[in-house]
Amino acid sequence: MKFTTHNDAEIQTSGTHLQGYIQANYADLVEVFGQPHNLENYKTDAEWDICFEDGTRATIYNWKNGKNYCGEDGLELHEIQDWNIGGFDEKAVKNVLKALYATDLTDFLLNQQGAKAPANTLGGIKMNLQDIDLIEDGAETEFDSFYFN
Repeated sequence: MKFTTHNDAEIQTSGTHLQGYIQANYADLVEVFGQPHNLENYKTDAEWDICFEDGTRATIYNWKNGKNYCGEDGLELHEIQDWNIGGFDEKAVKNVLKALYATDLTDFLLNQQGAKAPANTLGGIKMNLQDIDLIEDGAETEFDSFYFN
């Protein structure tokens, strides 16, 4: 899945809003999407703006769990595991999942207990590209309640 990030070009994300969630390591997000914006927004610490080849726009960002919002009690970027995915519709979530899956990182997502998940799992649930395609086709799946807002 081809995409462009804010590191390559300006991407219009104004008006995007929460579409879903993902659990991922900060380092893996950097590996796939490059360096995030270093925001001075008091509710977020890192954000990626992404435009996929189909025109879908997505943002990945932490929300109220980092140092900017929580001060000394907040998480360092490398400790953040819970990320929001913004977009104009659910395709933002699906495309982010596809991009991460396509990298074949062995630990890009964490299971719900925080342990590293086996390769090609999302939230500790076995998933393959066919499952993501089912989600894209609008079929209800076991993943909907975990990933979508």
